[in-house]
Amino acid sequence: MRNENPCQVCRSRRKKCIWRKGQLQCDRCSKFNVVECIPIDGSPDSSDNGEPIAQDGDKELQEWCTDIFQMETELQQMEGLLDALSNGRKLLSYSGQEVGEPEWQLSVVNGHVRLESTIQSIDELLLYTQASLRYLSPFELFFEKELVHFENTSISVPLASVKIIQRHITKPRKKFVLDYERFTDYGKEADRLVTAYFKHYNGIAGLLHEPTFLKYYHALDDVLDSALVLAVCVDATHAVRQQLNYSSRERRHLADYFYVKCKDLLFDLYDDPERRLEAIMCTSFVQTYLTEMVLDCAEARRLASVALLICADLDAQSATLGLVDRTIYARHRIYLEIYNRTYDMLLEEKLDFSVSPVKVRFTALDDEPETLRRYIEMTNYVFDFYSIPYIAKLLKEVNRLAYKKRCNLTLHTILLFEPVTREWWGSLPDEFRICDDPFAPNAYEYVALNATRMNLFPFASLHLSTSSIAASILQPRQSATPNSATTDLLHLVQEKAAALAINSVKVVMHLLKANLDTDLTLPSLSFEMLANLLYTLERLAACPNIRFPFELRIMAQDCYNKVKRMLPSDHHIPPSLTHLDAYFESLDASVLSFYDNYPLPGSALHYDIFFTSMKRLDQQLHPL
Repeated sequence: MRNENPCQVCRSRRKKCIWRKGQLQCDRCSKFNVVECIPIDGSPDSSDNGEPIAQDGDKELQEWCTDIFQMETELQQMEGLLDALSNGRKLLSYSGQEVGEPEWQLSVVNGHVRLESTIQSIDELLLYTQASLRYLSPFELFFEKELVHFENTSISVPLASVKIIQRHITKPRKKFVLDYERFTDYGKEADRLVTAYFKHYNGIAGLLHEPTFLKYYHALDDVLDSALVLAVCVDATHAVRQQLNYSSRERRHLADYFYVKCKDLLFDLYDDPERRLEAIMCTSFVQTYLTEMVLDCAEARRLASVALLICADLDAQSATLGLVDRTIYARHRIYLEIYNRTYDMLLEEKLDFSVSPVKVRFTALDDEPETLRRYIEMTNYVFDFYSIPYIAKLLKEVNRLAYKKRCNLTLHTILLFEPVTREWWGSLPDEFRICDDPFAPNAYEYVALNATRMNLFPFASLHLSTSSIAASILQPRQSATPNSATTDLLHLVQEKAAALAINSVKVVMHLLKANLDTDLTLPSLSFEMLANLLYTLERLAACPNIRFPFELRIMAQDCYNKVKRMLPSDHHIPPSLTHLDAYFESLDASVLSFYDNYPLPGSALHYDIFFTSMKRLDQQLHPL
């Protein structure tokens, strides 16, 4: 029963004071071994300082108790998840909920363990296999506690190019001089770019609400006086490059012209509290131009940092925005955060894969096209995958290898990747789950069979992650003194990682070719696929005890030929002029300035990365 007059301890802590019949202490004091549990004389609604004390049963106190109980329950669930990850005693669903293992009846017959229970499904068979390895094998401690070391000892051309950008960060961007005057009416060119942007790109990117923007656009007296229009034109010079017949020099000239005018207006927007959304959108639109076209990550980061500070102010007032503005703001806000984390990795080697406490979500407006709505839905499912705490933690560890840092993983953590990924894949709607088994040996065939390129986005994300993770753990090294049993086990892990890497890199190559063959370009995926492909191939070739499949080299050459056709022909750097090999020898930071001699430095660097990677791959496979 509750004591009408609580004890001193319970009253000071504003806790319920419950006494059991015959007890000399209340429940709480008994639980915490409090020596003196003394009921307080006097009225329960009085206190020593004259302030009222909430009585047991008060509505406010009950609400507090309910909140505290809920928080304690959530904390217990979180502790259970952490224990599952560290000890491997429970399996995790991709959503983070605990999934208990079934119980199986075993017997020992003539010295052999016999399973007496019936396996009901393939999933249960997988659980039984994992449980038998964990509980019945002599490797239990090795699975759960023994760390396996991974180190990146070979030079990766795509990763080395990041070092070039890092070393070039303090140098001002070289201005590219254009000495011709083809364009006389920039307003007309702006109209052409905006039209192409909505026709070919915005329907999958969704960075503008078409009815709202076009109403604003057509009401302008001079479109060249609008920072937002100028920023869209800057982005369009890159986003719809395949649909417009501009030469490389013309694209660079237009991009520079619109960017300089936009930047002059942008700093005024930063100081105008009434135009914060416009400032954020403009900053987001110019990021691709700065990073992929002119290789100026330093300026891109400065602008993104300012925009994110504005976002911090606007977050508190986002509820005051209209539905359209709030939806568009959320999209640009997420993209700026992604850009900023990328710059942290590129420029300062900060690996931030932390999961946002708020579930990241894009939302679609009712009047937006069906293509965009489907793309948004798929993007949300991809966000779900990278928001799984296990996946985020694994990616952070594996990406340490990109910066010559050691990566340490338990065997249980490594083996958990495929089940967690399969469960996320199984959660997708049928229309986005283009096959039952994404890890099937013939998974690459589903790329050609899938008529709708948009539906490939979750499939692409899965295999981009799989190929990079598997390629990174191809050469495990046990921390303790190895023995024959653990060495054999690590060899099996290596074989499994090699199989995953080979299978996924085949998918990535088919995806890259499909993406280059179509007019529909998935945002930001082509170069990511390219870098992922090269990294995986290099890691496979550098592993001495893994046979490199000859078919991968043929497929890689096919991809190389398609990339050559995609990149401007005047940016194909001759073998005698490539600077990446020279950089590997001297680590000279001035290498990047060589690419500034081309109208599109980013395209020149991309070509040089691919050419040098293919050349080094041949040298690894066929050493002199």
